[in-house]
Amino acid sequence: MALVVWDQNPAGKITSERITKLLAPLGGINSIVRSGDLVLIKPNFVAPFPHAVTDFRLLEQIICMVKDCGGKPVLGESSGFEFETEATFEILGVKEFALKHQIPLINFDRTEFISIKLNESLNKYVQIPKIVVKADRIINVPKLKRHSLTKATIGAKNLFGLLSLESRRRV
Repeated sequence: MALVVWDQNPAGKITSERITKLLAPLGGINSIVRSGDLVLIKPNFVAPFPHAVTDFRLLEQIICMVKDCGGKPVLGESSGFEFETEATFEILGVKEFALKHQIPLINFDRTEFISIKLNESLNKYVQIPKIVVKADRIINVPKLKRHSLTKATIGAKNLFGLLSLESRRRV
């Protein structure tokens, strides 16, 4: 199961109460994350610019909520083509953030991939990080912003970061 939580108001106060209210129509976080679930949290760390990435306050609240449900959160990302993911993590302070919250951080550019078939008739494959299929839940936390091709990035484009760089070039 995948869940999308948008970072719509970075200037506003991000609280667990606001996220709880957002998730209430779905039955709350407890109906999504169960004790023991491996939960991949996919932020948008496309570039080393704080204004262009998912707000760390929102990520912190989601991590705490997942842990409160007994879930095991994992943070994973791959930056855009223009930026090296490891350098982006360093500049943004992502490694320190993951250490502070005692959760694994996966650089999707340096992880193990598996191939999955996209379309039976085209016989087309893409590579995705192995953690994607191992995870019981995926929480997609994009940054709502403008984009030259799509006008708004929203949630679907953030998941493009789950593809290997080689697969992104072919898609």
